[in-house]
Amino acid sequence: DHIFYKAHVFRDGSSGRFDADADIADAWERLQNGTHTAEDIQLFKHEQFESKFEGIFKVDYGTAHDKSQMRYPSPLD
Repeated sequence: DHIFYKAHVFRDGSSGRFDADADIADAWERLQNGTHTAEDIQLFKHEQFESKFEGIFKVDYGTAHDKSQMRYPSPLD
């Protein structure tokens, strides 16, 4: 939901869904197929933390991303 469907508030105050990302789609497919890598797991830990932080603290995506980077750095950055 967080990655594919949810609308987010961005740092500039605009809101919307994330653009399609081939790296995330590939990681998702590997998870479904059971061929995932350690980086795929790290990516989705990052996304889960980011989603929870954004929801609990009612902050914009950028703030949640920054906090998530501190705990679970995204392999895509």
